[in-house]
Amino acid sequence: MIIIPPAFRFPTLLFVGAIASLAVFSSPASAVVVTVDGTQYDLDVFDGPYLGNESLFSSVAPGEMPWWGDEAIAIDFASQVYDQLLQGTTTGNSPLFAYEVVGSDVNGWSSDVLSPNSLYFESFGTGVSVKYAVGRPLSTGVSSVPGPLPIFGAAAAFSWSRRIRRRLSQ
Repeated sequence: MIIIPPAFRFPTLLFVGAIASLAVFSSPASAVVVTVDGTQYDLDVFDGPYLGNESLFSSVAPGEMPWWGDEAIAIDFASQVYDQLLQGTTTGNSPLFAYEVVGSDVNGWSSDVLSPNSLYFESFGTGVSVKYAVGRPLSTGVSSVPGPLPIFGAAAAFSWSRRIRRRLSQ
């Protein structure tokens, strides 16, 4: 059993608690997860114009629209989302699942947030700020480093810095 001197208990616990709460409150949450053709996608909303953000509008990385270039897949996604991404640019509709640019317009599909069986074709200018649906496939089989490890490392570094400071002051 490790005994921590009383002077180090409260500040260390306070520091570790603060770091842990930051990690909890700053962790990203998935907006909506849907499955299309056996693959799960994490969907969210991008609010902005097509112009200047062309890299998002692609089915190939780093693009965030796996339905780009395929109207049928855009319809599949729009029909699954329903009201889960909240309201898009058009009142009563979901965000736009854009799939192509024709001339100076971006075309796509959105769903009615009140009726799961209603889809709408919409077209907006490339310079107009629109709420677009964006998404990425969820990674499978690859796990990231667990969150608590950096917290324990920070706590250990803080503890050692306090010990060194105390030794230097003596």
